[in-house]
Amino acid sequence: MARIAIVRMRGLFGVNPNVRKTLESLRLVKNNFCTVVPDDASYKGMIQMCQDFVAWGEVDEKTVAHMIFKRGKSGKEIDEKAAADMAKQFFAGKSLKELGIEPLFRLSPPRKGHGGSKASAPYGGLGKNVDMNELLMRMI
Repeated sequence: MARIAIVRMRGLFGVNPNVRKTLESLRLVKNNFCTVVPDDASYKGMIQMCQDFVAWGEVDEKTVAHMIFKRGKSGKEIDEKAAADMAKQFFAGKSLKELGIEPLFRLSPPRKGHGGSKASAPYGGLGKNVDMNELLMRMI
């Protein structure tokens, strides 16, 4: 099952209340917060609603395992092997909550910058990002 990573890139000053509610329902309440969701129609509609404030793209299992290892919040310590197993189960269909991990990753700003966070994907960080794995690795 394919997964999509969504990262909030911009603030919410003067934003339509519907967009604000959509970002809150995706748990993206601050900049550089990331969530990983299934690739289905309901989430694609939510992404379409807030496309001017987020970057999104397909993410692979290796990147999710690294995010769980470095930035995953759990009640216990997570080592690399356990993170890889959790990522495998996550891509098999389990949710992060079922695995005992908070479904939100608090990331740092990317090293070497966003590439112009107000521009769309080929020139900046907003919108559909084909290099999402590379962006997330710079943010971890």
